[in-house]
Amino acid sequence: MEGRKRSSDDELRNEFSRKALPLVAERAPRDDWEWYFPMQHYRAPTRLLDWTDAALIALYFALNSRPSADAKAAVWALNPFALNRYHGSYGPVGPDWDGVDKYLPAVYSGRRLPEYPIAIDPTFTMQRMLVQHSHFTVHGRDLRGLEAMRAQLSLQDDLVRVTIDADQREVEFLQLQLTFLGITETTIFPDLEGLARELRLEYHLDTNRLTAI
Repeated sequence: MEGRKRSSDDELRNEFSRKALPLVAERAPRDDWEWYFPMQHYRAPTRLLDWTDAALIALYFALNSRPSADAKAAVWALNPFALNRYHGSYGPVGPDWDGVDKYLPAVYSGRRLPEYPIAIDPTFTMQRMLVQHSHFTVHGRDLRGLEAMRAQLSLQDDLVRVTIDADQREVEFLQLQLTFLGITETTIFPDLEGLARELRLEYHLDTNRLTAI
């Protein structure tokens, strides 16, 4: 019993320190990982893939990232514990986990990357990561999607695609329902850019038709 209490205490301390920083302080990133995670969030090319543990946030991104109006949205669900069993880890790793530095070697070092991706829980350094409930997978040499690696990584039952079979009008209705549930541009992107998009949607403004006076 005492060991279980200690384990729970350790987990709570780890999660609190991993997530609380954006709520109490603003500071510059301190290491390569803390620079790499914001790169992905601000859409710079990386080997990271964003995940979230919040279902409605996943639905928001699925509905808003379709390549065209007639494309079907989809949410992918991954069991990160199953993925990381391949690497001998029980569950997602942190940036200080032994061996994870192989996925982000020093720049210009020429070090060879591991072959397959790993699930990683980042240290949150900005509010955007906190509100999006951010998690990542980081790819190595094999840049195929996880679906293509399913057999090699034994993910047959641990990587699932949920297709949202909805036309454009139904998608817009789902997006409206998400706003009623508090999933809006400013809750996903708590910055001025998110506020501007939210106001544009709220007032149905077409910026292409605005003209200077």
